[in-house]
Amino acid sequence: MSLLGSFDIGATGLTAQAMRLNVISSNIANVDSVSGPDGRAYRARQVVFSALPSTNSAGSGVAVT
Repeated sequence: MSLLGSFDIGATGLTAQAMRLNVISSNIANVDSVSGPDGRAYRARQVVFSALPSTNSAGSGVAVT
């Protein structure tokens, strides 16, 4: 694994955590909301992390859904 590959793995982890913080912020901001922008009842969102498969023995990062 090259040094740049290590940076890519770190970057995907940081991006995933930024997404998680955005979702938490949205959930907190809408805690008293009755309905969302589409008119339906607001439901808290969740972030699910999963490891990206790699073709070699080193990791490839994190996927967020």
